[in-house]
Amino acid sequence: MSRRYLKTLEEHGPSNIVGRYAIVYRGDEPLAAIAAQRVTIRGDQIDSPTAAAPSRGRKAVGKLVHPLRAVSQEMLVCGNLLSWGDHGIAISPKADKSIFRGIAETLYRMRRAAPTRFLERPIS
Repeated sequence: MSRRYLKTLEEHGPSNIVGRYAIVYRGDEPLAAIAAQRVTIRGDQIDSPTAAAPSRGRKAVGKLVHPLRAVSQEMLVCGNLLSWGDHGIAISPKADKSIFRGIAETLYRMRRAAPTRFLERPIS
Protein backbone atom coordinates (compact mmCIF):
# COMPACT_ATOMS: atom_id res chain seq x y z
CA MET A 1 0.00 0.00 0.00
CA SER A 2 2.93 2.36 -0.41
CA ARG A 3 2.35 5.57 -2.34
CA ARG A 4 4.98 4.58 -4.88
CA TYR A 5 3.29 1.23 -5.55
CA LEU A 6 -0.21 2.74 -5.82
CA LYS A 7 1.03 5.54 -8.08
CA THR A 8 2.66 2.96 -10.38
CA LEU A 9 -0.65 1.08 -10.59
CA GLU A 10 -2.46 4.29 -11.51
CA GLU A 11 0.07 5.28 -14.16
CA HIS A 12 0.51 1.86 -15.80
CA GLY A 13 -2.59 -0.14 -14.95
CA PRO A 14 -5.61 -0.84 -17.14
CA SER A 15 -7.65 2.21 -18.15
CA ASN A 16 -10.87 0.72 -16.72
CA ILE A 17 -9.43 0.60 -13.16
CA VAL A 18 -9.21 3.76 -11.05
CA GLY A 19 -7.74 3.83 -7.55
CA ARG A 20 -9.77 5.17 -4.63
CA TYR A 21 -8.26 5.82 -1.21
CA ALA A 22 -9.45 6.80 2.24
CA ILE A 23 -8.14 7.17 5.77
CA VAL A 24 -10.36 6.42 8.76
CA TYR A 25 -9.73 8.71 11.73
CA ARG A 26 -10.81 8.83 15.34
CA GLY A 27 -10.48 12.48 16.18
CA ASP A 28 -7.12 13.56 14.72
CA GLU A 29 -5.60 10.08 14.84
CA PRO A 30 -5.53 7.94 11.66
CA LEU A 31 -6.52 4.37 12.50
CA ALA A 32 -6.98 2.70 9.12
CA ALA A 33 -6.07 3.24 5.47
CA ILE A 34 -8.20 1.86 2.66
CA ALA A 35 -7.08 1.21 -0.90
CA ALA A 36 -9.88 0.31 -3.31
CA GLN A 37 -10.38 0.22 -7.04
CA ARG A 38 -13.37 1.30 -9.08
CA VAL A 39 -13.51 -0.95 -12.13
CA THR A 40 -15.75 -0.56 -15.17
CA ILE A 41 -16.64 -3.79 -16.93
CA ARG A 42 -18.38 -3.66 -20.30
CA GLY A 43 -20.12 -6.51 -22.04
CA ASP A 44 -17.84 -6.17 -25.06
CA GLN A 45 -14.90 -7.09 -22.80
CA ILE A 46 -16.36 -10.56 -22.25
CA ASP A 47 -14.43 -12.89 -24.48
CA SER A 48 -16.24 -15.29 -26.73
CA PRO A 49 -15.82 -18.99 -25.97
CA THR A 50 -12.57 -20.54 -27.12
CA ALA A 51 -12.28 -22.80 -30.10
CA ALA A 52 -11.45 -25.65 -27.73
CA ALA A 53 -15.01 -25.61 -26.36
CA PRO A 54 -17.47 -28.03 -27.93
CA SER A 55 -19.44 -26.49 -30.81
CA ARG A 56 -22.75 -26.84 -28.98
CA GLY A 57 -21.28 -25.13 -25.90
CA ARG A 58 -19.90 -22.22 -27.95
CA LYS A 59 -23.31 -21.58 -29.48
CA ALA A 60 -25.06 -21.64 -26.10
CA VAL A 61 -22.56 -19.29 -24.47
CA GLY A 62 -22.57 -17.03 -27.54
CA LYS A 63 -26.34 -16.58 -27.20
CA LEU A 64 -25.88 -15.57 -23.55
CA VAL A 65 -22.93 -13.23 -24.16
CA HIS A 66 -24.33 -11.38 -27.19
CA PRO A 67 -27.01 -9.37 -25.28
CA LEU A 68 -24.40 -8.45 -22.65
CA ARG A 69 -22.26 -6.58 -25.16
CA ALA A 70 -24.23 -3.35 -24.54
CA VAL A 71 -24.04 -3.65 -20.73
CA SER A 72 -21.63 -1.61 -18.62
CA GLN A 73 -21.24 -1.99 -14.85
CA GLU A 74 -19.05 -0.29 -12.27
CA MET A 75 -17.85 -2.09 -9.16
CA LEU A 76 -15.81 -1.08 -6.17
CA VAL A 77 -13.24 -3.62 -5.04
CA CYS A 78 -11.48 -3.25 -1.71
CA GLY A 79 -7.95 -4.29 -2.56
CA ASN A 80 -6.11 -4.78 -5.81
CA LEU A 81 -7.47 -6.60 -8.85
CA LEU A 82 -3.97 -6.95 -10.30
CA SER A 83 -2.41 -8.91 -7.44
CA TRP A 84 -3.29 -10.92 -4.36
CA GLY A 85 -2.61 -10.56 -0.67
CA ASP A 86 -3.36 -7.89 1.91
CA HIS A 87 -3.73 -4.86 -0.34
CA GLY A 88 -7.01 -3.33 0.77
CA ILE A 89 -6.84 -2.26 4.40
CA ALA A 90 -4.05 -1.30 6.78
CA ILE A 91 -5.06 -0.99 10.44
CA SER A 92 -3.10 0.81 13.14
CA PRO A 93 -2.08 -1.26 16.19
CA LYS A 94 -3.84 1.45 18.25
CA ALA A 95 -7.22 0.58 16.71
CA ASP A 96 -9.72 -1.66 18.46
CA LYS A 97 -12.36 -3.88 16.84
CA SER A 98 -14.76 -0.94 16.46
CA ILE A 99 -12.57 0.27 13.56
CA PHE A 100 -14.35 -2.24 11.33
CA ARG A 101 -17.56 -0.20 11.58
CA GLY A 102 -15.64 2.81 10.29
CA ILE A 103 -14.07 0.77 7.50
CA ALA A 104 -17.45 -0.66 6.46
CA GLU A 105 -19.04 2.81 6.49
CA THR A 106 -16.19 4.24 4.42
CA LEU A 107 -16.44 1.47 1.81
CA TYR A 108 -20.22 1.94 1.68
CA ARG A 109 -19.78 5.67 1.03
CA MET A 110 -17.10 5.03 -1.58
CA ARG A 111 -19.40 2.58 -3.36
CA ARG A 112 -22.41 4.87 -3.25
CA ALA A 113 -20.53 7.95 -4.47
CA ALA A 114 -20.87 8.71 -8.15
CA PRO A 115 -17.55 8.55 -10.02
CA THR A 116 -17.70 12.29 -10.66
CA ARG A 117 -17.87 12.96 -6.92
CA PHE A 118 -14.42 11.44 -6.41
CA LEU A 119 -11.39 13.63 -6.43
CA GLU A 120 -9.80 12.84 -9.79
CA ARG A 121 -6.11 13.31 -9.13
CA PRO A 122 -3.23 10.86 -9.05
CA ILE A 123 -1.28 10.08 -5.91
CA SER A 124 1.60 12.48 -5.42
